[in-house]
Amino acid sequence: MWKATLLFSLLTLSLLAQDLKESIELSVKVVDRLEIEKEKLIPPERLSLPQDFQILDLSYELIEPPKDIEEKHLTVPEDIKGCGTPKDRRIFAKALKLYQEGKLLRAREKLYDLISIQNSPFSLEGRYLLAVIELQRGEKETAVILLRENCPGHPASCETLYAIEFQKDLKPPEAKHHPFWRSIHEAYRRKALPDVNCSETIFELYCSYLRDLKEGKINDLYPESTEIRKAILLLDEDPQEAKSVFEKYTKGRFRDIALYYLGVLAFKEGSFRKTYEIASLLSLSREDLSNNLLLIASYGDKWIGRIAYRVTQDKRALRNAGIIAYNEGSYGEAYEDFIKSGEFLYAAFSAIREGSYERAYEALSRVEDPLKEHYLWMLESLYWLGKFDAMARILEKIKTTYPEVYNQFAGWILLKVGDWAKAYEVFQEPYTKAVALFNWGRYGDVLKLLKEDRSDRARILKARSAIAMGNGKLAREFLKGGNPLEDYLIGMSYFIEGNYLKASEIFSDLVYDKRVGTKALLKLADSLYNAGDYTRAKNLYLQILKEKPDSVEATEALMALAQIELQNPSKDLKEIATKIMEKFPNSPFIPDLKYQLAQVYLKEGNKEKAKEILKDLFKEPRYRAKALLKLAQIEENLTEKEKLLKEAIKHGIGEDKKKATELLKDLYLKEGNYEKLADFLAKGSYEERKEALKIYVNKNPEKAVPLFNQLFEKNPNDEDLKKVALDLFRSTGKIKYLDIALEAQDPQVRTRALYLKGLSLKDKKPRKALEYFVEVILSAEGVQPYYNKSIIHASEILLKLGAKRDASCLLEKIDMKRIYKEDLKKVKILRKKLPKCEVKGNGTSS
Repeated sequence: MWKATLLFSLLTLSLLAQDLKESIELSVKVVDRLEIEKEKLIPPERLSLPQDFQILDLSYELIEPPKDIEEKHLTVPEDIKGCGTPKDRRIFAKALKLYQEGKLLRAREKLYDLISIQNSPFSLEGRYLLAVIELQRGEKETAVILLRENCPGHPASCETLYAIEFQKDLKPPEAKHHPFWRSIHEAYRRKALPDVNCSETIFELYCSYLRDLKEGKINDLYPESTEIRKAILLLDEDPQEAKSVFEKYTKGRFRDIALYYLGVLAFKEGSFRKTYEIASLLSLSREDLSNNLLLIASYGDKWIGRIAYRVTQDKRALRNAGIIAYNEGSYGEAYEDFIKSGEFLYAAFSAIREGSYERAYEALSRVEDPLKEHYLWMLESLYWLGKFDAMARILEKIKTTYPEVYNQFAGWILLKVGDWAKAYEVFQEPYTKAVALFNWGRYGDVLKLLKEDRSDRARILKARSAIAMGNGKLAREFLKGGNPLEDYLIGMSYFIEGNYLKASEIFSDLVYDKRVGTKALLKLADSLYNAGDYTRAKNLYLQILKEKPDSVEATEALMALAQIELQNPSKDLKEIATKIMEKFPNSPFIPDLKYQLAQVYLKEGNKEKAKEILKDLFKEPRYRAKALLKLAQIEENLTEKEKLLKEAIKHGIGEDKKKATELLKDLYLKEGNYEKLADFLAKGSYEERKEALKIYVNKNPEKAVPLFNQLFEKNPNDEDLKKVALDLFRSTGKIKYLDIALEAQDPQVRTRALYLKGLSLKDKKPRKALEYFVEVILSAEGVQPYYNKSIIHASEILLKLGAKRDASCLLEKIDMKRIYKEDLKKVKILRKKLPKCEVKGNGTSS
């Protein structure tokens, strides 16, 4: 629509040129409509990396077992009530005194005597003290047995037993029978430090340690664990001090904990590979810590993220790798990571950023329960893929669920498929309604609808409408200029007015603009072309092909180059045609160029290459007959030539069919077999059967008669059949064909029919014959030879009827300049027999 009228007006060189003109005009209209397009949804430039990892608090693992077994303070009761005996009291008191004096063995003997007494009220305390003595002697197993016999009846025994178990297993025991130790076990199970009540335990020093551990205070009895705990609390406040502590303890019991936090600090410092190295060190001893560090490191390094996923199968690691790759612009890598991690929306973003809506839709199709965001990008992908049927199904599905998404796409899909009227109805906002009107071609209605809208986009759309209407001056009334798009439209306004010099000046200033540069370059080339500067125009078209080979403008440039080559063929013709076919194999004008290229090869004598192209053109219905016709012309084998020409006649129309028929006639003429051609045509269309009839009339009247009758019955007003009827009369002598010819509108046909009719009646019905001859004389003066011959025959009849003077005067009408020799002889003989023509006063002959 915006292409120069002059640029296309010269395409009248050949049928091929006309076909190319149609292709170009169609393409230009599409480009014009696409100037008004739905804005593309742009995926975010960067994706945020969710900090959903957890730095483990391993403080609970720092809980050390008691270094010493703390004892209950024992005394002998002043008065024992119950069933005890003085002997029990004496033994316990003596044993306690001996213990306090450090005489462990003698105390041990007394205590064994005590616990042997049944139902002694001192047995629990005695067994506890005995267990303490056994522990001091190194008899831990004996002590454990004694403590288990006392627990749960004796709390101090339970505590001591739990402390021993803790020392043995290095993990707090279950401790069902004492609240202090049970709280330690429960906290450890919950992976937390316990809140302890020191009033509930005899292990006062140990309880004090646990309090210091929780508060991050250094405990002199337990310096290692409490110092590491303090470092954990300093991770954020003073990472350097914390680091020095962890480095101090990279050997020993708390090695794994220290290494873990060194890995965390490395991550915080941005040393992700260091975190990975520490994770590798921990992989053999603490897989759980190693995996956690790998996951943490994945938030900073995509390579580590992929390794972390292979090791841990945690999809977050692969998601992290995808996000990092995405933010780096490595969208192909990101796509693969997101697909494997199940982040299909992010995968779609990556595919769109990479330019593949196909892969984006493929990713989104894998979402089991799509949400609003998924539907939004599904529709966006399908829109730019041109899959409008699939869009329609989704839109119908979400029409009530997500109406805002539905409204966002429904009108645009109608625009895309070209249903401008429905799009106009669906859109509610005036500007988008105007877009529908614009693409509908109702440019005047666009101006009316947006009359009061002075927004920039409305001004530009009104200017475009004015340009589409061919009113450049009106377009400039809407344009302020000062930005590339408006300047481009101002250039277009001069272009459509034919002011190519002014237009080219404007376009020249815009060719380097990112937004309209390519379009401006194309219109600059068009302007130069229309101004007659074909060389510069051609160079600019070639520049567009080189710099923007995949653009719409490149397609138009190729079309223009094809046209230039049609008008002024150059040495570039073959190269340009070949390049067009390579770069735009689906372009609608490719068949034109293929046909043109085939002719180039034929001129060069390369028949095989020409045949290859022409055979490929069989797929194109519009060129099938042309290709067959051209192949037939270069085919040397007569049998094959005949087959090709028959196919060309079968598939061709207009000039192609006529040319193929003529060539087949020539072929049969050389073989002396016109009837073979007629037999072929007699099976075809009405017009082809008429061609067959014309051949039969001359070559085989027996076949002509039934075919004529069929055709005449179908169309008795066909002038061609009336003309053929004369030939059938000549072949068959049947008067009915002569009567048919008498109805012809063609003066030559009807005159000959009248003459032959008169001739057929001359001997039997001379007066009737005279009427036909006279009608020729009166209505067909100058139609020779029938005019002169009718005069002669009419004069002869008048002579026989005795009207000599009438015959003489009639004979005077002879056109002596166009008379045949044999007729001249007859005229001379008649004149000798007739008197001179004398006219009476009233103007009649005597």
